[in-house]
Amino acid sequence: MRRTLPTVVHPNEILDGAIVRGFRGRHATTYAIQNHPVVRELYAQHGHTLWLAGVVLTVAQAPEPERVRSACLAARLVALVN
Repeated sequence: MRRTLPTVVHPNEILDGAIVRGFRGRHATTYAIQNHPVVRELYAQHGHTLWLAGVVLTVAQAPEPERVRSACLAARLVALVN
């Protein structure tokens, strides 16, 4: 996902293993991605105390202008879902 725009996915895509570990450097393992505690807790509360519309995937880019752009686009995606 390097240098990609933020993307909304259904939580099942993360929990089922569709999002996998990157091939370079110090990325999280596929196991850690599938068992991310925040995604798991939000999904457990889905339908009870909240409605989980999706998860925004984004990459923390290295140069600051790219980080700001990515954060703004991710925030816009979240605002569109509401």
